Amino acid sequence: MLAACVWLETMIPLDLNLKQRRLDANLSQAALAKRLGVTQSQVLRYEAEPDNVPARVLREWLSACGEMQATRGLDVGTPYAGLPEGLASLALYARNQPALDESDTVRPAIGIEDLITALGERGRKPRLLLCGRYDAGKSRLANALMGADRLPASYQPATRIVCLVRHLADKPAWQREDVWIMGEGFDLNRVEEEKHCEDHRLVAGDFETLARFGTHKGRRDAALGEPVAALVYVDAPILHACDLIDTPGLSHDERDNALASAVFARGDVLVYLSPLTGFMNGEDLRALGTLIEALPSKDGEAPLRALAVLATHAHIGVTDAEVAGALDAGAARTARELAPLIDRRVETTGEAIDEVALRARLFPWYVESAPRRDAFERDTRELLGQTIPIFVQSQLDHTVTAFQTQADEAYGREAEHLRALLQEREHAEEQLRAMQAAEPERRRRLQEQQRRIEAHITQAKTQTRLFIEETIRPMLSEDRLQELIEGRYDESKLAEQHAANAVLVDIRAEVERIIAVRAETLAADVEAFLGEYGRPTDVSVGPIDVPFDARAAFIGALAAGGAFGALSTWAAVAAGGSNLGAYILVPQVVGLLARLGIGIAGGTATGVSLVSALGGPVGIGIGIALTIGLFAWEVFGRSWQSRLARQISERLLSKEVDVVGKVTEQCDRCWDETLQGFRDAAARTEDDHGKHLARLAAPLNTPRDALEARLKRVEARRAFLSFLPWTPLSKGAAA
Repeated sequence: MLAACVWLETMIPLDLNLKQRRLDANLSQAALAKRLGVTQSQVLRYEAEPDNVPARVLREWLSACGEMQATRGLDVGTPYAGLPEGLASLALYARNQPALDESDTVRPAIGIEDLITALGERGRKPRLLLCGRYDAGKSRLANALMGADRLPASYQPATRIVCLVRHLADKPAWQREDVWIMGEGFDLNRVEEEKHCEDHRLVAGDFETLARFGTHKGRRDAALGEPVAALVYVDAPILHACDLIDTPGLSHDERDNALASAVFARGDVLVYLSPLTGFMNGEDLRALGTLIEALPSKDGEAPLRALAVLATHAHIGVTDAEVAGALDAGAARTARELAPLIDRRVETTGEAIDEVALRARLFPWYVESAPRRDAFERDTRELLGQTIPIFVQSQLDHTVTAFQTQADEAYGREAEHLRALLQEREHAEEQLRAMQAAEPERRRRLQEQQRRIEAHITQAKTQTRLFIEETIRPMLSEDRLQELIEGRYDESKLAEQHAANAVLVDIRAEVERIIAVRAETLAADVEAFLGEYGRPTDVSVGPIDVPFDARAAFIGALAAGGAFGALSTWAAVAAGGSNLGAYILVPQVVGLLARLGIGIAGGTATGVSLVSALGGPVGIGIGIALTIGLFAWEVFGRSWQSRLARQISERLLSKEVDVVGKVTEQCDRCWDETLQGFRDAAARTEDDHGKHLARLAAPLNTPRDALEARLKRVEARRAFLSFLPWTPLSKGAAA
């Protein structure tokens, strides 16, 4: 901002046509004079003599014209307008759905209501996450995209809470006010749940309420509790195609860093803002490294398609060549400094990420200049208006197809089971007795495997701590840091700016690698553990043929609990495999897959997006923990490499920063969550298995005529679900 003021005071371009800018903004001289706080005659004089315009007036002149040009906001259409109509048709059709008693089926019955829930989860609008340093202009960008000054914006730190901004039409009927301020424990993924929102609401009101509780300057009431988020509803065109998440600025204080970083994995589209002056400095790179790890990825898309990095404050006093040079340098710097993290993403996703790919995701931005907004706006319009909607519409159609396939298979098996019971009741009773007799041995094997897995998790935690002491701590020694500096940097200035960040990136990559190795071993153990439920036995053959789906039960329990840790690797394989349709009716998994943009029945998943959102790799947590302010280094004189290495080592090992402690804490948390998540999911799976056996036994005590009536109801439900009033959305999108 200082550079902009200097330019305004000393370098006013002679070709700046103030009158034309006013006319382009459709402002009269009188209207502009009122906005500037000057007389109409002064406006006339300034247009005739632009060299004599005071810096303050010129800045406000450009701002006024730019705001008027941007008042319409970004309009990408209404790509999700067809979904409500489709859901309404299904709801109407569901009124005639044949009823089923709870005891009619061995597995829980499925119906159109389950499909409607799944479609609602998968059809939600993408979330566009804005993040960056406190002085980067995030709220100003959000206001420009919406075409209205709804979020408090300032060149000083303004936003102090996470703001989820949705279209006014999406506001639930039970939420009367346009702004709700939420307290600790609020989950952005539960905005449609009335009780959850009511339980965490601190205060409700209008945009004055947001200014009071959502900014650093606002007055707060300590008795209400600490605000952490806001639900905001606005009538803006862009919100037909996405929700906006505005975050507190990084590098202002630890609280802001924690709140902003905690939602890094919540965005479907990530927009990072960095001022043109100092574009992509060390703080930016640390944050961007975490964002890249959390970034969703879909097969067939350009590398990092869901990421945009904006060079903000790119005012018209900076030439196009200078802006391009800053973006080029930023891409080169990012490719060099984040190489270990980028390499890991390439290995995981197969994306071709290099300096050229990074440069394609960098854009200039200045709200007062249409040419400086154009590239980002065109890119965003295509992404939000075409790329993402086409994918979502395709997945909605696949969801309907997968539902019908699963319903047909499930009810077909239930019908065959009932027919077999009618024909071979004695054989079925004999088979069930044998299954029940085999239960103690099955439970013994399962408990033995569970103890072994829990011991492996505990051992992995101990081994990870040892790895940190033997491998990570030495990376922070003066000698190792000097080797890094001498090997990567020829100039002291570059080393001062990036060497500390470089070692943090290397540390994250090393920790991720060792966690990943142990997580893969754990994934194999979990698969073997679940395999015990489907282990072939002599009593498996007979009229009772409705097997227990242990994998669906286990992943459903994990998703419901929310604690994955290193189990995210197993979940990535299970939920990202070729048979996602198997989980289409596990509500927690449906919501999880929808938030990740992972395809159902024809779509494919990339491991990185799933692993990131499930809570791993642990490197994301480390990246958040290490979003720290580093001192400016003083490296005058000879052997600057040695001096710099010593200063960085002392700083990173200090009690204030404590890199080793933070890394250890994150790794411990990962393994603790892994252990707790496994125990909870194993218990839930075993409980579900017990219920499954009970439902298998129930029909054997049912009279024949009741079984025949049950069979008719099952067949009626199967036939009813074979036809659904659903008009494919993706055909229209393709056209």
